[in-house]
Amino acid sequence: MRERLSIHPGDLIRCPDRPTARWHKVVRVGRHKDGSRYLTIRRGCPGRLLGLGPLQRLEWTWVKQVGYGLRKSRSPVLELPAAPQVAA
Repeated sequence: MRERLSIHPGDLIRCPDRPTARWHKVVRVGRHKDGSRYLTIRRGCPGRLLGLGPLQRLEWTWVKQVGYGLRKSRSPVLELPAAPQVAA
């Protein structure tokens, strides 16, 4: 059975693999030919200043093992409060 990921392009993800972990934007969520999943993130300015590329591919199994924080790009739909019911 396929695992559904709650991560979508545009979300912000933070992997606590370093003490100075930052939020990165998810550019793509993909699947390899063998069925394993991966995320492509856009690095911020500090990474590029160190000579690293603007994009980085992370394997989903590694991200799940290390743990991650997630900020959704879209706000969830809020339900309206129900009208108070009068007790008879």
